[in-house]
Amino acid sequence: MKCLFVYNKISGGSKEVSYHEEIIKYLNNIYDYVDLFEPNVGKDISTVLSCNNYDDVICAGGDGSITLLIDKLKQLDFNGNIGYIPLGTANDFARKNNLPLNIDKSLKVIKDRNIENIKIGKANNKVLLYGLALGKISSVSYTAKIHNKKRFAKFSYIIEGLKELFSFKTKKIYLKFQGYEIEYDTPLILILDSKTLGGFKVNHGKLNSYDVLILKKGLLNGLFGIASIFLFGYKKTNTIYYDYFSLQDFCVETSKIESWCLDGERYDSESIEIHARKENINLYTKKVG
Repeated sequence: MKCLFVYNKISGGSKEVSYHEEIIKYLNNIYDYVDLFEPNVGKDISTVLSCNNYDDVICAGGDGSITLLIDKLKQLDFNGNIGYIPLGTANDFARKNNLPLNIDKSLKVIKDRNIENIKIGKANNKVLLYGLALGKISSVSYTAKIHNKKRFAKFSYIIEGLKELFSFKTKKIYLKFQGYEIEYDTPLILILDSKTLGGFKVNHGKLNSYDVLILKKGLLNGLFGIASIFLFGYKKTNTIYYDYFSLQDFCVETSKIESWCLDGERYDSESIEIHARKENINLYTKKVG
């Protein structure tokens, strides 16, 4: 069997570079051929994949790394298997899919070759693995300093988020679904298909829809609502802090081009069409039982 190992040396909460060397050594023991690819260094991954017939693509990195990789693999119609070794700060994608956060256990999952067909969503022409956000604190995953991520892990997001938490800025959005259109002036909108958010446990449990939370401007412009979501999770109903929707296919429009957080990465758009469970990948996962 032949695999491509894609690794990001500067993932947010990543361990030291020596861990990548250990991973490479392990992969060489379970594959006949292992090729290496580091993003932004050398060839484009499109060229590498087109010139080789890989059975598996293995990724070591954070949420941003696995999102960018899967998006690229779907564009290139890669039909092989994907293995993931989470080395990031929040690791929401790994938590969502019950993947171990320990490196040795992650490698054993790949060695055991238990494959599960995982359904994922789409946001415009991009894959959507676990969530979208716009507004207060939504940019922390891609604006937090690397050295803070390495030192404070997921709490680096709190440090970065405090800069925005007391802001009184809002975003004008239009939520469209099933013939309805609702206008909001909101400090934050969250679109979630994940058990965690920034590494903090929330409350998502549905398999075929997204939880959409639109924060209200009251109570210090959403501050109490945001704090309650991260501290206690959220309820699947409207509250004094936010309006709640459970949706499969819908659209969110803004009055201008905005910088969204899509699976931990910046994504600029004025309108986003979201579709639940429109794509699928073959992911190495833990054996059940």
